[in-house]
Amino acid sequence: SVILSLLMHANSDPQQEPYRHYFRALSLLAKNDIFVEFGLNIIVEFYESLRAGLAAYGEWDGAPETFDAAAGKVFEELKYPSDFVNELKKMLQLAGEANTKKASAVPISLDDAIKMKTFCDAYFIVRARRYLQEVATKRSISR
Repeated sequence: SVILSLLMHANSDPQQEPYRHYFRALSLLAKNDIFVEFGLNIIVEFYESLRAGLAAYGEWDGAPETFDAAAGKVFEELKYPSDFVNELKKMLQLAGEANTKKASAVPISLDDAIKMKTFCDAYFIVRARRYLQEVATKRSISR
């Protein structure tokens, strides 16, 4: 419900873009099976979702070379444990390689895709809570 409130108030294309990627990844996750594996596509969509989210909410400048540092900084500022942030950095490197199609030599597992989903979930939940706090603050000020 927290995420839904943020999604419903995403009023510009940049704010809607992260969720387009996120929902594409969820769709691919639902279609994934032993006959057709979409691990590579899923991890790329979650990666693009996180990139679009950080850019849309002003936490990344959009330059490819600064993305990993910006994402790491966001999760460090949120006081996530260092092992979480280190795993995030590993997954961002893997997903970045997959995104540029360099990962053909590195197999992408469904576990990797789920880890990337977890990072997206963590970010969007925090983003949604911040949004709800801002709305509550504005309402209390206007009263």
